[in-house]
Amino acid sequence: MKDQTVYEYMMEHKLLEHMLDACENDEQRKATVAYAKDIAAQLDPLINSTRKACQTDVGRKELLDKLTIFNSEKQDAN
Repeated sequence: MKDQTVYEYMMEHKLLEHMLDACENDEQRKATVAYAKDIAAQLDPLINSTRKACQTDVGRKELLDKLTIFNSEKQDAN
């Protein structure tokens, strides 16, 4: 996923297509909205900690270094 935008990722995994399918009627739409809110609530702590870590250039670099190491280890495992 290097240099891939969130939109490209969503398109690759057909997430937008599945979301549209899930919104075909009001009941499905309400369930999809509730699910999205639940996912957003679960991601909120991660977003806040990432935002806090990226407030300085040093923190941002450390976080990017960790992600680079994690991604390279993941690729090596495959």
